[in-house]
Amino acid sequence: MQRLHELYGGKAVRVVGVCQNAAPEGAAYYRTYGGATFDLLVDPEPRFDASNAFGVEAVPHLVLVSPEGKVLRTLTGWSRREMEELGKEIAKAKGLAVTPVVPPDDPVRDFQAG
Repeated sequence: MQRLHELYGGKAVRVVGVCQNAAPEGAAYYRTYGGATFDLLVDPEPRFDASNAFGVEAVPHLVLVSPEGKVLRTLTGWSRREMEELGKEIAKAKGLAVTPVVPPDDPVRDFQAG
């Protein structure tokens, strides 16, 4: 998400992370694993209101929501191919240059189930 935010955040999309832990734990995780600069919202136990509203059953879970509030796409787990397709769609829709969401030399795996 960090890279998606860096490429298209503020120009085409607003990226928001949702943490199911307490705010200090979520902030510590973001600092440790990439220093995310996008907004972090807390969806605390036991209710998980935001997660339940979007049908989150596993993480990572990405929901693309239109400015009107319509769910356009949902991704559960990690797929490099799906993230690249999403980046291309966002760039095309907003008239921006397409840039890889995952740099070619990044060792991140191609797929990871949620």
